[in-house]
Amino acid sequence: MIVVMAYDIDTTEKEGYKRLRKILKVSRRYLFQVQKSVFKGEISIGKLNQFKKEIYKIIDPSKDKVVIYTVDNYGTLSGFEEEQLGKFSEISNII
Repeated sequence: MIVVMAYDIDTTEKEGYKRLRKILKVSRRYLFQVQKSVFKGEISIGKLNQFKKEIYKIIDPSKDKVVIYTVDNYGTLSGFEEEQLGKFSEISNII
């Protein structure tokens, strides 16, 4: 499964910087960094579920945002999914 993950961690407080470092460390274990807060890679469904659990333990859902896009290995749009973790406004769901 091909995965693209992006995050936006609220760093207005000191705790936010700690979460940011942890998210970076976990993300690098599973995916390749392509931008400061964007990662991509190919991982199994089991590893993806483990990755999401680790991410959710770190973020503050009332302040942080994480979006994960997945595409099946066949590259078809029918296999495309988006999952959002954390704080998202309704407008962010409009494409």
